Amino acid sequence: MLHKAPYDHRQDGRAQTLLLRGCPLPAAIPNLSAWTMTRVATAGGPAYGQAMTGLGVLLAVVVGSAAGLTLYGRLEGDYLRVGPF
Repeated sequence: MLHKAPYDHRQDGRAQTLLLRGCPLPAAIPNLSAWTMTRVATAGGPAYGQAMTGLGVLLAVVVGSAAGLTLYGRLEGDYLRVGPF
C-alpha cells in the first residue's frame, strides 16, 4: 500500500526487465493511486554475451580460413590451375 510516497520496483530477468511504478494521486477519493508496468527487452544478459562471444569466434575462424586459403592459392597457384580440356 502506498502512503504518500512513490513506489518503484525493478525485476531483472535473463531476456527482459520488468519495471513497476506506483504513486498516490491527490483526489477526493481516499487511498487512490495510479500504477504502470512495462517490460523492457535487455540485450546485456549472460546469454547474449555468450552468443556474441561464439559469433566472434566463428567470424575469426571464417576470416582466418579465407586468409589462409588466399595465401595458399597465391603461393601454390601454379599447381592449382587447371588447364584447358
